[in-house]
Parts: sequence; C-alpha cells; structure tokens
Amino acid sequence: MTAVGPYSPWRRAGDFVIISGQLGVTPGTSEFVGPTAAEQLRQALQNSKAVLAEGGATPDQVVKGTLF
Repeated sequence: MTAVGPYSPWRRAGDFVIISGQLGVTPGTSEFVGPTAAEQLRQALQNSKAVLAEGGATPDQVVKGTLF
C-alpha cells in the first residue's frame, strides 16, 4: 500500500504493528471511493487490512482503533 502523504503506512515496534491513519481512497490513487461516509469507511477498513498484512498482522490482532 502506497502512502498518500509523507509518512510510513506501518512500522513494527517489538511485537506490535502500528499503522498510520487510513483514508477511504481507492488504492494507488488519492480519489475517495464514493461520496458517503459508509463507502469511505468500508474502503478505509479494507486499506487498513492491506497495511496490516504488509506488517504481518491481521484485523483480529488489532487491540485499538480510532475513527475520526
């Protein structure tokens, strides 16, 4: 997953994988998937899942998430 901004999508800290904020954009672009919050949230969660996988983690290992 390529970062939209100048930050690392994920980093490992010991046993933890810390991921940066994910947007509801289509991977590889900076275009939002749709106009609704529901569409964008679904895509943001998919993007989070992909970033977690890059770090060797899965969604069922997540201990905390914050939604803005």
